[in-house]
Amino acid sequence: MENERYAELRLYYGLCSSDGCGEGRFSPEKKDQWSVSRLTRAIKTIERYFQPDYDWGFNLGSWEHIVHDETEAKTLIQFAEKNIRGASGLIEPVESMHGRIAFWRKIRFAGWTEEQREELVQELKKIRLCSER
Repeated sequence: MENERYAELRLYYGLCSSDGCGEGRFSPEKKDQWSVSRLTRAIKTIERYFQPDYDWGFNLGSWEHIVHDETEAKTLIQFAEKNIRGASGLIEPVESMHGRIAFWRKIRFAGWTEEQREELVQELKKIRLCSER
């Protein structure tokens, strides 16, 4: 699985309250129980802040975002999952620092290679065209 080929589309960089998650960078490649538990807890915390009752603790980063909010991200992810082979939504925690968890919201396209870049871009453009209708 480590040599699996994939492409990713970064939807936005986000921040949410850490709710006590220990400070430091997240390392998905670490498989010890503490690291896996910490990463899992961070993802569950982030997902909680996607809920309307918790949106006070969630912010989009001020740079590198192609959607305006999580609702728009979810719509794009759902459409991609339904219409593009290998697409799946992804939350990638980066670090917990100063009471905040920083993370990337992405779409991962499993099985796509660099040589298929143009084909994937065309599939993504179809999503945009469909959403404008």
